[in-house]
Amino acid sequence: MSIDLVKSIFAEDVDPSDELDFSDDEYCYNDLADFAFATVERRTEWYDGITGEPWVTLHTDQGSYEMPADHLVKKKVIE
Repeated sequence: MSIDLVKSIFAEDVDPSDELDFSDDEYCYNDLADFAFATVERRTEWYDGITGEPWVTLHTDQGSYEMPADHLVKKKVIE
């Protein structure tokens, strides 16, 4: 029997096919999402043109979300 859990990782460390829990996330929360976990299709890294800070856009099956690279997201893990 497997149990679905989540662990926090930085947005810059997310890989395609990772499943993320966006509930209560300030950058990604989508209360209209059809599925509990969003599957990452690709990640785009970029720098803010004003501050020069690194940012990440996560493109998922539930939409695309922009956030600072050091923002923590919840990744699904199976134990």
